[in-house]
Amino acid sequence: MHSARHTVERVVCPPSFAQTAGILLRPCAALQRSGIRDVGKLPRMTNRVMNRSVPVDTVMPHIVYQNLPEAMAWLSRVFGFEEHYRYGDGPSGAQMWAGRAYLMVRGARGTDSGKERSPRELGFGTQSLTIFVDDVDGHYARAKAAGAEIVEEPHETVYSEYQYAAKDLDGHVWLFSRHATDRSPEEWGAVVRSTRG
Repeated sequence: MHSARHTVERVVCPPSFAQTAGILLRPCAALQRSGIRDVGKLPRMTNRVMNRSVPVDTVMPHIVYQNLPEAMAWLSRVFGFEEHYRYGDGPSGAQMWAGRAYLMVRGARGTDSGKERSPRELGFGTQSLTIFVDDVDGHYARAKAAGAEIVEEPHETVYSEYQYAAKDLDGHVWLFSRHATDRSPEEWGAVVRSTRG
């Protein structure tokens, strides 16, 4: 049990939210500040395999959509994401849960001449996002049945991730993955330059 620094309330953090293999996955204090009291209701992975080649939960992406309400509905229906909160008129932005990760989504900003563009509008993408889920095959079947554009069929990578890739309605590429086994970067030919911990 961890005690939050900014409040007298306490939150019980299961191992998936505390420390696993020395990597802090979700600090209890952050849960407290967000107002979440029942961590048992949060979406989380039960797969306990750790893979030294692929750390998880280290960044929170901010993704731009041309039609945010439509995108939020699509992400929920096709990928199973859940809305945590929304803000602004329309809304103008929202936070969603994806697997056990959080992500921010917002509407495109700017005028017609300087408006932010989606990968679909540009005709190319510049990044992809990986979300960790327990049941990759089940997630794949759901997304495919709902009409997602599959760009990689489920497969195991050389660095020991079992994953598939799909594009969303604005052309952002998402990888849905789980750790197949623990594999060090050196085992598949990578050169480690620094380590933490």
